[in-house]
Amino acid sequence: RIKAESYDESQGGTINVNDMKVLADSSELVTPVNFADTSFASTVKSPVNKAYGPIYQYGVNYLSGTGTKTSSVGSTGDFLFTRTGYNPAILASPVAQLTGGYASMVQTYEYSFEHADTFSALPASVRKAMLNQNKYAITEGSLPLYNNYINKNALWFRPYTSFESIPLKNGPKTSTVLYGSYIGGDSEIFHLKNGWDSVYSGYIGYTGASQSYQGNHTYQNGIVGGVTDTFYKNNFYTAITASVGSSIGETSTMYGNEDFTMLMGGVASKTGYNFEFNDGRFIIQPNLLLSYTLINTFDYTNAANVRINAEPLHALQVHPYVKFIQNTESGWQPYLAGGFVYNVMGQSQIRVADLYGNNVELPALSIKPYAEYGLGVQRLWNDKYTGFLQAMARSGGRNGIAFTMGFRIALGDDGKKVEKVKADDNIKPVSNVTKTEKPKKVQAEKQAKIETPAKVQPTTKEEHHSFIYNWMLKFSNFFAQP
Repeated sequence: RIKAESYDESQGGTINVNDMKVLADSSELVTPVNFADTSFASTVKSPVNKAYGPIYQYGVNYLSGTGTKTSSVGSTGDFLFTRTGYNPAILASPVAQLTGGYASMVQTYEYSFEHADTFSALPASVRKAMLNQNKYAITEGSLPLYNNYINKNALWFRPYTSFESIPLKNGPKTSTVLYGSYIGGDSEIFHLKNGWDSVYSGYIGYTGASQSYQGNHTYQNGIVGGVTDTFYKNNFYTAITASVGSSIGETSTMYGNEDFTMLMGGVASKTGYNFEFNDGRFIIQPNLLLSYTLINTFDYTNAANVRINAEPLHALQVHPYVKFIQNTESGWQPYLAGGFVYNVMGQSQIRVADLYGNNVELPALSIKPYAEYGLGVQRLWNDKYTGFLQAMARSGGRNGIAFTMGFRIALGDDGKKVEKVKADDNIKPVSNVTKTEKPKKVQAEKQAKIETPAKVQPTTKEEHHSFIYNWMLKFSNFFAQP
């Protein structure tokens, strides 16, 4: 406030206020702040129409005393501060919680079902031959004879990245980049009861994220790990995964830098069914991905000396989608996929408290529903290796594109190729005989037995019936003797 006992305006001077800072937020919707006495209020000029407090954003208007009064509050020489929203800097925590921590966990769920994604894309006859190694063979002449290495122990690697614009509900539009990679392993296939088979998987990975909105920038780095159990039966599969991780973030705002820590965890399930056409050359696979995620941001004090108290984020996601898969003769497997993503609950609940006793609950931010669609290609080759590339576009609550790729290698010796036989049926049993070297004595006895003339067994139907009748007659005569 400028104040004096007397003023000389003969020189025509002007006081120009070209910037201002709100030191403390007001509890009122409109707050007048007296700046100049009425006697020289008209000499004050200010281009400022917006100002930020540690919590709120304000519209600024100066009452010069000339012209029409713009407010019923305040008097000549006052600056009027009217709350118009929240300072974007105070929203850094919920924005990072949703577009960083939660988005990274959802990405983890999608990529943790590596075995289901690879194995379920194969034709039913190939999958059955692999599940029953050395017991079944396939007869498709135009499909590649995939090797049954897929039921061996294996390691896999999946890097990913996405570039998106996320218009948060009740919040700012955020430019978000996600990136990271996962390393995992699959067990051999275990045969369960009633025709079920199971595979256990474990994974660990690095997750990173960056967000930018309205002059605020956040970077997050974390680690995540989990286990997956996948179950197969005929054309049906279902899998469940549990993940846990932690992330450290740093935000740069108009007040400086601030650090925070997140603890993340959740469970997800994925279920699908194959509808095959033309002996598995074309597959339509509807899928349903369900997940529950818990994100806890530990309380901290930001760069504006405001205490951030975040309640844990509880989010349910429902993601139905369908894949269209083609199995080519060369072993390439191109596919299309599309679906919708719905976030149930998933609203941030964060309270902030400044040094002057203001205790405010921030607006509940959330990610709106969005569509996800794209294409990919998978390739199995050289007895032990699988690779794929995928690009998925998103529109609605998330807008952008996500890229991922993967590589899988089976451990141990090369898998034995699935045997091809000529038969009318698609699947035929074959003998599972393991050759072992016999001791010399056994070999000699076997040789002696071979040299003894053996009775030739009948082969025709009539001879077979006569053979049985003669033995039954001898059997009854033996017991009829005194």
